[in-house]
Amino acid sequence: MKKHFFFLIPTVLLMSASGNVWGFGGGQKKIGKILLKKVRFIGNLVKNSQYSVFAPDRYCIFPRNSRNGKGIQYKGFDYRMGSLNIYGISSDLLEKHRKYPAVEVSGVETQDLTRVITNTGSCSRNSIPVMQLRSDWESPECGNSIQVTTMSKLRTLSYLNAKSIKKTEYMKFSRGKSFLTVKFRNIFGISTKPMGFHANYESYPGKPSKTVVSHTISSLRTNKVSAHSIPLKIKKHGKTYRLNTISQEGELIDISGNKVVIRIKSSSF
Repeated sequence: MKKHFFFLIPTVLLMSASGNVWGFGGGQKKIGKILLKKVRFIGNLVKNSQYSVFAPDRYCIFPRNSRNGKGIQYKGFDYRMGSLNIYGISSDLLEKHRKYPAVEVSGVETQDLTRVITNTGSCSRNSIPVMQLRSDWESPECGNSIQVTTMSKLRTLSYLNAKSIKKTEYMKFSRGKSFLTVKFRNIFGISTKPMGFHANYESYPGKPSKTVVSHTISSLRTNKVSAHSIPLKIKKHGKTYRLNTISQEGELIDISGNKVVIRIKSSSF
């Protein structure tokens, strides 16, 4: 799937080969790979759960050469936005915002999940279901498995150390009988260049397969809206597909010099 990245940069940003970001003119301070400047994360909230292959809420770590099928279980996170688990905001507050197609979370992306996960006891291979999974059904932490991962893998991943959350006017849904109307509003205080988003479909009945239809949002002035009518069902190669999610990924700089990270894959319609 082609990802769309869009950049509007009033300050100068340079990225080193190590992935560190340096800013000039923004009064930013850098420590390791954490840029200590407000970042606006826009996306939908996903509730993690015990047996989810997409969004696990716990991890089972098995010692190398384990023969008894016993491991150590760690409590993970309750919610995530895209590939980033969320830390620092209460689960009750996150749950209140889960119904919205997209929300805005302010915080810092921080590497190493092992800094905040907690040991909750033992786990067993016998307690973890084994299922036939499609190759694209996976999570960043556990890949194509359920719960099972390694500490070294978790150290490479980042979480969102969040400070606040609020409803956003960036994206709204309105569902009709045959179409979903998707509206994008420019809330960034600066005109945006054309950007893309995707309508993701799954076939039915029978074994599901996916297809993606790409759409383009034209340039938008501040506070202007772009509306799109997305079919709820399409036919392709003799199969019927129904709309599963609306997705968008991108990054930009707003009028105040804040980095905006968009990670949407929403089915709240």
